[in-house]
Amino acid sequence: MIKLVETAEAIFDEYRLQVIKLLQIREMCVCELAAALNLSSPRISQHLAILRRSKIVKERREGKWIFYSLIPKTVDDFNKSWNQFLEAAPDQTPEMKNVIKRLQKMDLAGIREKCVTPSATKKASRITKQTEEGIDNGN
Repeated sequence: MIKLVETAEAIFDEYRLQVIKLLQIREMCVCELAAALNLSSPRISQHLAILRRSKIVKERREGKWIFYSLIPKTVDDFNKSWNQFLEAAPDQTPEMKNVIKRLQKMDLAGIREKCVTPSATKKASRITKQTEEGIDNGN
């Protein structure tokens, strides 16, 4: 799930999504992307650097030009992981099992009805701490 989050953080930006959509058409250089998106070349370069670090795009040098294209495997892997995440039952990942367990304990304690009060917030914090301690102890 961590890889999914890291890739999503790189992708889910208005301009980076537009860059990805353009690179689905064909490889492009920074100046083409800048002109198409009406952004400065340095700004496009910043977005491409983020996408490159996340292994979403790759570069190809041709003389003094650098062309960018998508890395299909990364995009396919992200799509697969994203769809699995969306289709999975809420309690199918270890992280979500812990979150749901904490929510159930909060529901049993009646936190929801009183969530605007300081005492309910303190009680929710105690439940969170107890749940985390129970998880650490294997409960």
